[in-house]
Amino acid sequence: MKYTLFILLLLAIIIGGLYPINLGIMRGITPKTLLMYAILIYILFSEAAKKNLHRKKIPCISSLLIFLTILCVSIALNVLLGRMDMSLFDQIRQLRYRFIEPVVLYILMFLLIDTASQARKFLQAGIVLFVLVNVAAFIAMRAGVLNLPTVSGDLYSGRYTGTFANPNQMAYFFCFLMPITYHMITTAEIKTAGALQMLALASEIAFILMSGSRGGILAMVIVLGWITIHHKDFKTVAFLFIFGTVFIAIGFLVHNDILRSSFDRIAQQTFSNNVKTISAGRSSIWLGLEKIYLSNIYYVFMGTGFETARFQLAKHTGILLPPHNLYLQILVELGLIGFAAWLFMLRSFWKFLNISGQRTEFSKATVTALSVLLLAWSFSDLGRILRFIAIMVGIMFSMIVHDKDTVKKTMGKSA
Repeated sequence: MKYTLFILLLLAIIIGGLYPINLGIMRGITPKTLLMYAILIYILFSEAAKKNLHRKKIPCISSLLIFLTILCVSIALNVLLGRMDMSLFDQIRQLRYRFIEPVVLYILMFLLIDTASQARKFLQAGIVLFVLVNVAAFIAMRAGVLNLPTVSGDLYSGRYTGTFANPNQMAYFFCFLMPITYHMITTAEIKTAGALQMLALASEIAFILMSGSRGGILAMVIVLGWITIHHKDFKTVAFLFIFGTVFIAIGFLVHNDILRSSFDRIAQQTFSNNVKTISAGRSSIWLGLEKIYLSNIYYVFMGTGFETARFQLAKHTGILLPPHNLYLQILVELGLIGFAAWLFMLRSFWKFLNISGQRTEFSKATVTALSVLLLAWSFSDLGRILRFIAIMVGIMFSMIVHDKDTVKKTMGKSA
């Protein structure tokens, strides 16, 4: 039953991203949102009836609540100080979208999972489902059945966005999955399962190549380097390198416009003599945010306010783009106090892995996956994939918690 609920939830969130439907009750309330909360309520009552709730251990929950408090205080200060670049309702909606719902999904995974083997099953299913849905979306798009923003001259100039509506965030998400997918391959007990995960890993690389994301390709190379150096698995890396080379060659031979557009963009921006072109405009955004942050001593400590960075940027520089750097965005919006709370939250996750992981191969794969996120946040806020990240991190941490060799040492030592 729990496995079925997980598949339904994941499919609803993926499809909901492709076809966002508001129910008309309140903006932002969608079928996937209602399904998520319905499953949460059902699981809570179900576990309470079985008297299992007290056994459910959720790591890092206190640091998440601390950061949530900081965000709520920032919204309150926006209202009190009249910094209403968006309505109070829209700020609360953004808080729900960017933080509350990902945290709810993270918690929900711990409620759904009871054993390490169950967590492994969820991970395998999640990886395969993400790949299959994106393969199906690509085929449907090429057949003209599905409309995705990939046509040359559109928002992303021919780059493939997958089911994430953003090519960079799609690339980072599949890079995030790569270390876990590789671990599933090396620990597969059935050859068919290992072959399926290997196919998923190759597909992840194909999607990254079609994204035209330089940061995504950098993260992919880092993960392949980890496989080479840490695991000394030259055979797998050689296979993936050959696969990538053949994929690119065939793509150019059959005049794949997505692949060609992606590589044209990479070449034009990487080898340009203009700093703004090389950084895809991010340098101007970051310099503008730096000036805003340092313009007022209040901003240095308390920030400009939750979800105000892009409005401040537009007001002071005329740039109508998001910050494209989560570290800088948090520092500008929440100040040193909020940034410290965010770093404390990240530290609690790393502390949990250090204490409970006991340097197992899975914990090392998890660390590598989370390291990809640390890199990705330098170029994006990953807002479109936060729900997916929360689900996968929740499953990964559940697997560590339920590992029989480490469960006794896991809790009580992490914030």
